[in-house]
Amino acid sequence: MSASLRLAAFAVRPTTLFADAVVGGEDDLVVEQWAKRAEESIQTELDALRQLPGVPGELDAVLGQGYSWPEAIDDAGWAEGDVLVIGSSRGGPVARVFLGSRSSKILRNAPVPIVVVPGAAAEALAGEN
Repeated sequence: MSASLRLAAFAVRPTTLFADAVVGGEDDLVVEQWAKRAEESIQTELDALRQLPGVPGELDAVLGQGYSWPEAIDDAGWAEGDVLVIGSSRGGPVARVFLGSRSSKILRNAPVPIVVVPGAAAEALAGEN
C-alpha cells in the first residue's frame, strides 16, 4: 500500500488549580517526565517494528500534548488521508467489544477516520510476528 506508519501517544495535562500555582508547577514536572518516558518507549517500539518483515519504509512517532483531549489530539497534527487505528481494552470478554475511557476520548475527538481493532485480534496479530 506504500502507506507510512506513525505511532501516536497523547499527554493531557491537568488544569492547574490555584493551590498548585502557589506551591509550584509540580504537575508540569510530572507530565514532562511522563512525556520523556513515553517518547523513549515509543522509540523502543519503533526500533522493534523496524526489525519485522514488510514494515513501511516511513516510520514516525508523535506525542500530542494539551490541557484537554481535543487539544492533545490536535497537537499530534493530522493530514488528509490519515487513518487512526486504535485497540479496544484487554481485560476480559466484554473488553473485546468496548473501548477504555482514554480510547473513547480519542475516538470522540479524532479529526480523521478511525479503525477499532479488538484487543484479542491485535494480540493474535502481534503474536504471529
